[in-house]
Amino acid sequence: MSATILIVEDEPTLADLIRINLDRAGFASRWAPDAATAVKLSGEADLLLLDVLLPDGNGFDLCRSLRDAGSTTPIVVVTALGDDDEKLRGFECGADDYVTKPFNPRELVARVEAVLRRSGRIAPHRELKLDREGRRVFVRGREVPLSPKEFELLRYFMEHPGRLLSRDQLLDAVWGVDYVGDPKTVDVHVRRLREKVERIPEDPQLIQTVWGAGYRYAAG
Repeated sequence: MSATILIVEDEPTLADLIRINLDRAGFASRWAPDAATAVKLSGEADLLLLDVLLPDGNGFDLCRSLRDAGSTTPIVVVTALGDDDEKLRGFECGADDYVTKPFNPRELVARVEAVLRRSGRIAPHRELKLDREGRRVFVRGREVPLSPKEFELLRYFMEHPGRLLSRDQLLDAVWGVDYVGDPKTVDVHVRRLREKVERIPEDPQLIQTVWGAGYRYAAG
């Protein structure tokens, strides 16, 4: 099941932009336009994206009250207040991260992903299922089409979790020992595979690069 992100933001247009990017990354999302709604929905969320200037309160105060009530739900403050004192105030009230408006939506999604990983609320490798007999792959419950080589590459990775695999090993296993083409074809296929199975291809958590040595599939 995808993590659910509660967007606490009084500006509908910005909330929609955030939601679109979260949806593209495979997250579920809900919207709270004010502090009162955020309190009601916070217990159903895996992470809060919390604006500070809300129509019925202050996001810092809401963050502190949630922490005082015992909530351990990760909170990422998203605000136009960007000076150092405000950032310090955000962390002091219990926020896990602080993002200043305007922001790059992809960076925001990456920060959400990072906070969820640190908190243990998502395990990326569990969101990927491979049907060997049917040669089908499911990412967060959705079937994703792979080319034959992409499928074999992913299958080999998943059969060797946590193990360092060199390009030569992958070439022999997937392309065959008689392959005489460019070894960099492995890199090309890994890149394409990441684009299909990783939440954030630029920050891969499943198929990890071991610089100068090869690749490793996240064990778990």
